[in-house]
Amino acid sequence: MNTIQELWKKEQIPIKDAIYFNNGKAFELYFTSYPSPILKVKEPFDLEEFLEKNKEDLSYIDITYELRLSNNHTLVSGEGGYGSEGFIGYLDKNKEPIWLIYSQSFNPIISLQKLDSKLKANSSLFGISFILDIDNPLDIKIFELEKLNKNRPS
Repeated sequence: MNTIQELWKKEQIPIKDAIYFNNGKAFELYFTSYPSPILKVKEPFDLEEFLEKNKEDLSYIDITYELRLSNNHTLVSGEGGYGSEGFIGYLDKNKEPIWLIYSQSFNPIISLQKLDSKLKANSSLFGISFILDIDNPLDIKIFELEKLNKNRPS
């Protein structure tokens, strides 16, 4: 069992915007919603080293949405203990994380929708959604609902 799995069992997640994998890899995320939303996957980092230097930087999480898949895996989302945090997770049949995505400023992720091999996650941050590949969450994009609707034919 690795660090992210151990933290998950305690219903905790590191307070660092990142994508965490069950193989121990972690990639920093950059997210801002103002003046327009930007989301970038940045460099990998050493989670063990981060936690060693930042022992108290953990948030308790609250799963508010679950979506069971046909392969007996589960997509989950919710919020952290500080209110503005949001997370998305992909869990195996034993409810162990395959990957987790966390941001201090996503705001709670309030709904999930599976679209073939993609996942659409909707934030409570007005009009912002994330689309990602379930098998490769490093391929994540951010969308503003307002801009998506303007680009649709009438």
